[in-house]
Amino acid sequence: TGITTASIYAYYSCLDYVPYTNRCRFLATTPQWEAAKGHEQYRALLQQYQGEVLPNNHRASVTVQRVGGRIAAAAKNCSRDWNATTAAKGSNDEYNNIVQSKSISNNNNNIPSSATTTPYTYTVVRSPEANAFVLPGNHVFVLTGLFRYAHNEDELASILGHEMAHNLARHAGERMSESILMGILSRLALVLDPSGLLFSILLPAQTLLVSLLHSR
Repeated sequence: TGITTASIYAYYSCLDYVPYTNRCRFLATTPQWEAAKGHEQYRALLQQYQGEVLPNNHRASVTVQRVGGRIAAAAKNCSRDWNATTAAKGSNDEYNNIVQSKSISNNNNNIPSSATTTPYTYTVVRSPEANAFVLPGNHVFVLTGLFRYAHNEDELASILGHEMAHNLARHAGERMSESILMGILSRLALVLDPSGLLFSILLPAQTLLVSLLHSR
């Protein structure tokens, strides 16, 4: 009973609400921990892509930096306005109705200041792959194969804006937290059922309820 109570308390203490959408989620990480992991992975990727990273004065790098800089500035303004709104407490009836209807605390769905105050890095990598991604700590990577499909700055902005929004919403921390939770549940399933039957049921359930939610 004590373990069950502690587990339930631990789970609910890690519940968080996504900025803007107010979607409830399990989030067991801190912005500082996420950023530290992002910096670590950033250094590893620079080593991995060594020799393929375009210089900062390359036309593609300059374009990515210019477009990304504009989005980062807009994100900073939006984040400031959002955090000010959540702190208003009573100044906006429509917002308060949403908060009350979802039992949301005004203090647990702010956007971390580090998400907008930490300078972004923009790394353009020579690669046939069409992809872009962001790491916690505000590290944006663009693979040059993407330029086959993003023909102008507006199209590039839509891609970079999508990636940078992941950091504002702390999606990386959410994925890490889900992995931690599923790891605990997997071990618990093997303890409760050494035959592995419960574990075999948990694996497809994890794919359906967790992994597919983040897939493309």
